[in-house]
Amino acid sequence: DEEMHDWIESSGEEEFVYSVFLRWMVTWFAHDVHDVGIVERLFDVFLSSHPLMPLYVSIAILTHPMNRQDILQSCSDMVDDEGPTIMRIQNLVSKLKQEDKTSIGAILTPQLLIEFAVGIMKQVPPRS
Repeated sequence: DEEMHDWIESSGEEEFVYSVFLRWMVTWFAHDVHDVGIVERLFDVFLSSHPLMPLYVSIAILTHPMNRQDILQSCSDMVDDEGPTIMRIQNLVSKLKQEDKTSIGAILTPQLLIEFAVGIMKQVPPRS
């Protein structure tokens, strides 16, 4: 996603964004996800798929339509109800919710995120 890349580079906060990505990679998101069921689901996917799947999931978090527009429309130094955009990126993973019967509206579930990441992997496959 060239537009997202350009936004990260122009935000002046690329080191912070990359450090968030690194934390997601090293901990397989367990540091920021507070629901054990979601952590288990992500670990299942990471253990049974390509070693780069955590990277694809990270990209999917930023580029999924439920997150992408919100990030791009925000200014990195502007504070709103959720805080600066950079902090919002850090908190995106903690907002993942398990799907349940009482959910109203669009929520980003682990399964939707995984499916989106697999789609990205098919579009841009890892090199052998």
